[in-house]
Amino acid sequence: MSFNSLHGTLPNTIGALISLEILYLCVNYLRGTIPSDVTKLQSLWLFHVQYNAFTGTIPYRIGELYNLTSLDLGSNNFTGSIPPSMSSLIQLKKLAVGTNQLLGSIPEWIGN
Repeated sequence: MSFNSLHGTLPNTIGALISLEILYLCVNYLRGTIPSDVTKLQSLWLFHVQYNAFTGTIPYRIGELYNLTSLDLGSNNFTGSIPPSMSSLIQLKKLAVGTNQLLGSIPEWIGN
């Protein structure tokens, strides 16, 4: 569902899609925060929402998505820092968080 004109927020009910493996919502007009219920998507291995207008911090519990291999949160308006819980994403092969408003240093666990 990328390169569309989807707008509004990501609903909290997204967590009901427990068998979802790919969430690809790039280049739309989505805004608001990433709901914490996204962590219920335990089958998710690709989560890409770049080029939207998401705000707030990267959810701390995103580190509970243990099957993630690709996470792209780039080109949004996220603030804060990269949560330390993301060190639990040992399957992660791609992490893109560029063009946001993130602060702090690059976590040491990134090298692991």
